Amino acid sequence: MWYESRKALSAGVENKDADRNARYDYLYNSSELDEIEKKIRIVGENCKRIYVVANNHPMGKAVANALELVRRLRNQEKVRIPDTVIKYFPELGEFAERVDVNPLGDLFEQ
Repeated sequence: MWYESRKALSAGVENKDADRNARYDYLYNSSELDEIEKKIRIVGENCKRIYVVANNHPMGKAVANALELVRRLRNQEKVRIPDTVIKYFPELGEFAERVDVNPLGDLFEQ
């Protein structure tokens, strides 16, 4: 959908919300995350701090991908993941340290 949406934009076709949402409706697979992780690590060799931003989708797929990247980049077996996220992405359960959602807490604290 990404390429089809880009073609439509370059042709001057109006980009409706449904088209945009379909364009970003994607969950990276393990080999794609391997490539992203590798690029982040290469950049990290020359930086003190790196910020990685994931473009979110209404279904929260960027959140799922970001949590897996956190686990990989920190070399952790488990990552704190709210049960509400695991409900929609059960595959994250295999490396989740399940946590209750606390609006005052920080999910990404170490």
